Amino acid sequence: VVGIFVYAAWYWMLEDSTSLASFTIGNVAANILMVNAVVPSAQNTIVPGGWSISCIALFSFLFPFFLSASGQVRFKALFVTSAIGLAISAIGYWFLEWSRQYSYCSFFNQFIVFVMGAMYFVARPRKLLKMNAWSAFCVFAGLLAMAVFCVMIDRSNSILYRHVLVAAAFCFMLLLLERWHRLIPRWLEWIGRHSYEIFILHFIAIWAMARIIIPV
Repeated sequence: VVGIFVYAAWYWMLEDSTSLASFTIGNVAANILMVNAVVPSAQNTIVPGGWSISCIALFSFLFPFFLSASGQVRFKALFVTSAIGLAISAIGYWFLEWSRQYSYCSFFNQFIVFVMGAMYFVARPRKLLKMNAWSAFCVFAGLLAMAVFCVMIDRSNSILYRHVLVAAAFCFMLLLLERWHRLIPRWLEWIGRHSYEIFILHFIAIWAMARIIIPV
């Protein structure tokens, strides 16, 4: 919410009329309510990167509905919802002319990432912690290589599925970080604990300064 005012002031100082034009009542309201990940015009136009916070907020709101009375995760329902979301993204991208940015970053497309995170949380104490560190590294490297390969051979359409490979790779990377946590420097741990603040700051630095340095 603070970012909305910060970026509005920044664009005003830069006299960036194109960016200021996106500050409509509807777009600003969508960002404040954190539903901009399902609104194409508001998804990434007010606060750069704000779509990811919207995805987190929407999943956090919906996740309790996928729990049973005993607290067990209903993974079948989560996967059905993910399949529907991916289908919506594919139809929107191929037939409704959704932009690459919105097709990739929309909540419909990113829902499966959170599902995989939930799977990791459940599987970690039961099975994954028993995995050999080098086996985990091989799986991580293989998934990451597959993601890179998919981008290289299918750059346009890979936005609809490459995030699934990257999310899976990161699950195994988390295992490695747990095993090798003593090798992680403290400054990097600090960044991890304060990632949302740095997330906002680095977007201001990168996006705003790039507009000054690089002619558009």
